[in-house]
Amino acid sequence: MAGRLRRFFRKNAVNFMILAVVLSLYAATMTPQIRAVFYESKDKPVYQGADVPYCAIQCNVYQGAEYIPAMLDILRERNIRITWNMGGVFVDANASLTRRIAESGQELGNHGYRHLQHSTLSYEENCEEIRKCHEAVVRAAGVGMSIFAPPSGDYNDTTIRAAASAFGLSKSTVHKELSQKLRRENPALYKQVEEVLRRNQAERHIRGGLATRMKYLREKQKKIDKNAEIR
Repeated sequence: MAGRLRRFFRKNAVNFMILAVVLSLYAATMTPQIRAVFYESKDKPVYQGADVPYCAIQCNVYQGAEYIPAMLDILRERNIRITWNMGGVFVDANASLTRRIAESGQELGNHGYRHLQHSTLSYEENCEEIRKCHEAVVRAAGVGMSIFAPPSGDYNDTTIRAAASAFGLSKSTVHKELSQKLRRENPALYKQVEEVLRRNQAERHIRGGLATRMKYLREKQKKIDKNAEIR
């Protein structure tokens, strides 16, 4: 038995060396966040950014009305307040439930009306989606919203401009808050935001080109559909 094991290890020595090197490189390149995912208890959240014992929770709502009352009860029992990003079509179909969420002290956010991909929409279409959702929530719960969370996290510069317009802000106001005020009040967080802004500036011409291409394709498809109807 011992002889067979020695022959096995001698025969596969090179493979074991390669495996050891790969594992060493993998361990050396793991970030603290990745290590936390693999080595921290699954009962603990994985924190990113400032090392503080807090986390923010949001719930995007377009379906699952049957689960929400129980969720609200659990949040109330534990004195937890989260952000509910409301889809407009859901709100119109569940006005009383939307009102209950608001009346329970939870925060409501705008999640668009029809759960569309906002990076593919024109400025006017972005504004319309945000406006219709806002109006639906006001009708149902009598409250406004100060947060917009685009469906699927999908957005571009046009979406940002539309959201800023909907909430009475300008891009320059938002940029000043992030680049100047935040630097004074939270330098650690500013460093993270600065990296996001830098990357956004480097990539914006690419996204602009893609947005222009998508707009051209939409207009082209509209012409094709119109010609097909005429025929």
